[in-house]
Amino acid sequence: MLMFVHEIPETKKAIPTKLILQREPNPVGQTVRYKACLVAQGFRQVEGLDFTDTFAPAASLSSVHVQVVLSIAAAKGFAVRQMDVVTAFQGSELHEEVYVSLLVGVFGDERVACPNRSLYGLKQSPRCWYTTIDNTLIRKMVFRQGRFDCCVYTHDNGTILALYVDDMLIAGALGEVKLVCDKLKSKFEMVDRGTVSHFLGMVISMDTNGHTM
Repeated sequence: MLMFVHEIPETKKAIPTKLILQREPNPVGQTVRYKACLVAQGFRQVEGLDFTDTFAPAASLSSVHVQVVLSIAAAKGFAVRQMDVVTAFQGSELHEEVYVSLLVGVFGDERVACPNRSLYGLKQSPRCWYTTIDNTLIRKMVFRQGRFDCCVYTHDNGTILALYVDDMLIAGALGEVKLVCDKLKSKFEMVDRGTVSHFLGMVISMDTNGHTM
């Protein structure tokens, strides 16, 4: 992922990085996971020099919550499963030539590297990730992109997948949902959160018949 270099071209500048430590809480505020992430200071990037396209869509909250996934799941009695991609941005191919300086202690002494995968903080990283997951869903898993929300995908078997950056809601028949989750796990490092209960600040419950509320 990182190719260490001793010097960089005169036209380039090494972008500083920081090590960010975070904790991930559950719906009641208890810590369920600790995370450490190397983040580039993307605000130092120069357009045309070390980034070009940056646009990356995300499913609108109204589509995820009401119009597309949860409302259809409630009406049809679908299973709804939540999946998170681990360090999604760091698994996407980086097309621009970018140099970053690494802090002392990350890889020993202070060093400069040229990453071939995107890093959190780079302006183009969301775009890199969206292109990667969109190609996977459409070309390899035969999903179709929604006409009115390009981050809501449907499959001929009735499965619906809503993408919000690196969080996914997958709704459909239980067996089909499991199959989709297994395919995603084979292509990306995923956290399977099971039946959805907490998504983007919303607490989601199921009635006694298994319908989403």
